[in-house]
Amino acid sequence: TSKIVKKLKLVGEPYKVHKNTCFVKNMFNSELEVARYEGAALRTVSGIRGMIKKAVSNGKGKFRATFEDKLLLSDIIFCRAWVPVNPEKLFNPVLSLLENRKVKESAIKPTLMKTVGQLRSERGLAIPRNNDSVYRAIDRKPKKFNKLKIPNSIESKLPYASRPKQHRAKSKKSKSTSWKNNLAGTKKAVVLSKHEKKVYTLMQQLNTVRKDKVKKRSEKRKEKMAEYEKKKTSEEKKFAPQKKEERKRKFRMEGLAEKGKKAKVR
Repeated sequence: TSKIVKKLKLVGEPYKVHKNTCFVKNMFNSELEVARYEGAALRTVSGIRGMIKKAVSNGKGKFRATFEDKLLLSDIIFCRAWVPVNPEKLFNPVLSLLENRKVKESAIKPTLMKTVGQLRSERGLAIPRNNDSVYRAIDRKPKKFNKLKIPNSIESKLPYASRPKQHRAKSKKSKSTSWKNNLAGTKKAVVLSKHEKKVYTLMQQLNTVRKDKVKKRSEKRKEKMAEYEKKKTSEEKKFAPQKKEERKRKFRMEGLAEKGKKAKVR
């Protein structure tokens, strides 16, 4: 005899995640249901496999499970199973031999038993509706991805273009607005008097003159350094042969001195 089974798909979500261990809720309603499914295979949407281990005491259907890899709190966990269905036995004996009797095609064939669908259509009955079997609107929480963390040992080997850039947002305030804010002590709009405006313009002019002087001074310093480097290289080229001869003479004298010391030792 063939067995009749029904496809069952249970959905749960994690509420506490460790390395490979995870605590799941909203899949079962009691500890007894969890006990019946201990050892059943689990699977997440991303394909991570797991197994139901044990029910949580006083957890109302919550249980502990293990997985191949660490899960996220936003993951959805499925449990696919096959539940055996035992149909009700029906015995309706036919005492006549109407089926075996040859009937002409034009004649009306005898109907032994009507189906449930035929009886409903004749009597105008609607199909009974089970609220548990009705499709419900899926209410999914927005998935939050953790920030990518690259170890320092791997990040140092990456090319510069592939390294993560973490820059702080720079403030777009100009110096004039910041000066006004500092002058007032608050970030509110400041109404300057005539005297304060004159002082402010004078300070701006003095800063402009000072910047111009600093710029000219740095340019002169760069020119002097360039002239000095040029003069130094020309002098080195000029006296290079003499220095070379002096170096040769020095090494020759040192070699003769070492040779004399070795001869005395012998």
